[in-house]
Amino acid sequence: MDLDRIIVRNLVKKYRRFVLKVEYAEFKRGLNLVVGSNGSGKTTLLKMIAGFAWPNNGSIEIIVDGLKYSPREAMKLIGYVAEDVIFPNIKVRELLESFTLDKQVLRELVDELKLTDHLDKKYMELSAGLRKRVQIIIALLKKPKILLLDEPFSNLDILIIPVVKDILQKLKHETIIVVTSHIGLEIDVDTITILDQGRLLYHGEPSALKPKTILEAEVEGKKS
Repeated sequence: MDLDRIIVRNLVKKYRRFVLKVEYAEFKRGLNLVVGSNGSGKTTLLKMIAGFAWPNNGSIEIIVDGLKYSPREAMKLIGYVAEDVIFPNIKVRELLESFTLDKQVLRELVDELKLTDHLDKKYMELSAGLRKRVQIIIALLKKPKILLLDEPFSNLDILIIPVVKDILQKLKHETIIVVTSHIGLEIDVDTITILDQGRLLYHGEPSALKPKTILEAEVEGKKS
């Protein structure tokens, strides 16, 4: 029985006038998609799972290989891709090599994500899309038990998006993957979580999702 999972209970995070509330969510091994418009709380949720932000109330419990961790304790198990991650402005080759001694794996990822021609450029000289590729490679080099990807497809070259999707599909049998997006994605996922203005509208299998129910919840939210 696979016990690896992230369990979110009665989570509340307040930031100025924004309040994120997630009563219960469980992310297991597989591909877990969190969707919602900009400002819905997706990034905040991922930051708390990654250990870079703290809830005002509630808990996040991470279970890997039968051991329980807090997000801070689990950092060594997590690969994290986020818009606001800052890396030293050194050559891409030097940056990537600082995260691994396995040059074969690094070479394969660089080839797969088509970064070979950019290795001698400095990180901040790259376009947003190329920096995103570097961030994805760094996250994968950790061989993480948990992979958190905040808007991983934004700014990516249209030819690279299928490559990243294929990588995620290959990893999902052995990794807890949580991907956020402000748009629907054509990708096979195991669970979907829908956030709207800090409210949890749905969490579960895509096959059980009822569009009419979600629409009614959105309308009700606008009335309140």
